[in-house]
Amino acid sequence: MAKIERMVPIVNPASIEEPPTTSPFEYTPIKTTVDGIRLLILEPAQDSTTLINCRLIQVTFAQKPKYEALSYTWGDETIRRKITIDGHDFTVAQNLFDALVHLQHRSEERVLWIDAICINQSDISEKNSQIGFMPFIYMRAKCVLVWLGIVNAPSEQESGAKASTVTWRSIEPDPVLRTLAENPYWRRVWIIQEVGLARKILVHYGTVQRKWSALIESFWSNSETRDSLPVKLQKQIDEKYEDGHTLQALIWNHRDSLCKEPRDHIYGFVGLGVDCQDGFPIDYGKSLYEVWKDVIRFKNANQPDNNPPFSEPEIDTLCFGKVVQDLLGGQGIATAEDLARDISQSTQVGLGIDEDQETESPSQPAKILVTARVSARIVHLGPTYQEIMSNFKAVTAWKASINRHLFPSEQPSAREESDQFLELLEDAEVEDLRIVESFDRDISVPKPQTPDCLLFADQNVRNFDEMQSDKFVEPEPTSTDPRLFLLGGVPDYGGESSGKVGLAPHKSQVGDYICLVHGTQKAIVVRKEEGKVRVIGTGAAAENRYKAEASKEDDVNTGKRFGTTKLTFINPENRLDLYVDIATAYQLMG
Repeated sequence: MAKIERMVPIVNPASIEEPPTTSPFEYTPIKTTVDGIRLLILEPAQDSTTLINCRLIQVTFAQKPKYEALSYTWGDETIRRKITIDGHDFTVAQNLFDALVHLQHRSEERVLWIDAICINQSDISEKNSQIGFMPFIYMRAKCVLVWLGIVNAPSEQESGAKASTVTWRSIEPDPVLRTLAENPYWRRVWIIQEVGLARKILVHYGTVQRKWSALIESFWSNSETRDSLPVKLQKQIDEKYEDGHTLQALIWNHRDSLCKEPRDHIYGFVGLGVDCQDGFPIDYGKSLYEVWKDVIRFKNANQPDNNPPFSEPEIDTLCFGKVVQDLLGGQGIATAEDLARDISQSTQVGLGIDEDQETESPSQPAKILVTARVSARIVHLGPTYQEIMSNFKAVTAWKASINRHLFPSEQPSAREESDQFLELLEDAEVEDLRIVESFDRDISVPKPQTPDCLLFADQNVRNFDEMQSDKFVEPEPTSTDPRLFLLGGVPDYGGESSGKVGLAPHKSQVGDYICLVHGTQKAIVVRKEEGKVRVIGTGAAAENRYKAEASKEDDVNTGKRFGTTKLTFINPENRLDLYVDIATAYQLMG
């Protein structure tokens, strides 16, 4: 049975009077010529009215300082309590104040590292530097002190309260154990690093101090807390040396973790990422869009060499990019001006020279790998969205085109998907159709020979020879509205098949190819040209009839209207590797 060490509180936080007002504390700039940190000296409490008095010192790692590092939640920062540092006023949030009160010794100083105090949070340059040291700070600490806040134990556990230890009956349901497992602390982004790098951990809550291993054992032994976040965190710690501990995996696995500074969803895992040893730029002065670009460039440059050619790590750039975008604040983190600037830079230097380029220079922006699945080739472009919604003859002509352009075996599913898609369009809003867009710039990928995936898509097209004929002339579009498209020769992958209809941007032509990308509702329209493949724009692809019918029966508004946002695989014969500039990658996410 696990045991708890119960500490007699030195001071009741509620009994401490505010110290007399003095001049506010001012930081002395930390030395940047050597790697060093500030440490907080927490002076002992003499009696129950002792104020929280501290000192700050600067040390270098070369001095091999001995200290304890605090891991805690900042909590509600609107409630501030006053302490003194070097005789000057300094305010901290209530939760940190409680921790300082309960960590005070009676007669000895305590040497601590606490981020909210030891880092000048208003100095961006210092913050950038010190955050980079955090893996070493927690790794070098003689002990990491986890503070879970003030938690009251049940009355039956208070029997014999004057004793130094009490027994925890972890097999039985226990409200305090459940409360500890649900503590907001476990959802913090930074604890993954703080606890994961610790040599020794002691957990404090209220008047109790426990060994980390004993607390985790209690969680594991109790049926109510066996699947709790701290148990999952321990599993993550056990695997910290594995290859799966990459920056992407950490961000993905802990995307539900919480932090007040959105950049910390990224920076909070840099110290643990096995692929970050060569560095990842930490800069709180960067815009959220710039941080997003740093992450995607890093992923792009660190694709594992041993992945099978169609494995998920290579096909999830946009899916992962969307997760990072959401963590940083959503689609609005990039303004139209941001995207226009990046697009201008990419078009000025040109794009599409070297597919092997992974790094970036002022003269040649790095190209982002976007792996797509070629659905099929456009065999017919029908009426515009406005026409199909308002003109009965347009609907009739569209349905007749299915008979003319598809093989008899393709027609039944195409008719069903067409009806489902037209019904969906009736409920679509203008905002939904913004995913259909023609690009007004040249986004080309050199392909000296026609890619096999495009040749494969040509094999089963009914009117392929006609499209290849010099006599075939595609009429110029008379409107900039999206147009219905019909695909021929769509491979049959059952429930994973592509739909045969959709909306294409106005610059599309018969003979263009529709491609799907993991993680986005936008279909990519590409065109085969001499020595290259050009990205024409983005479209809205219909679901196959099985998925469309299932979505209709579920009657659940998932916010997803078009396409296949999750591709579980891409067969080699369907795979097309596209290389785009960073702004285009951002636009493709939707």
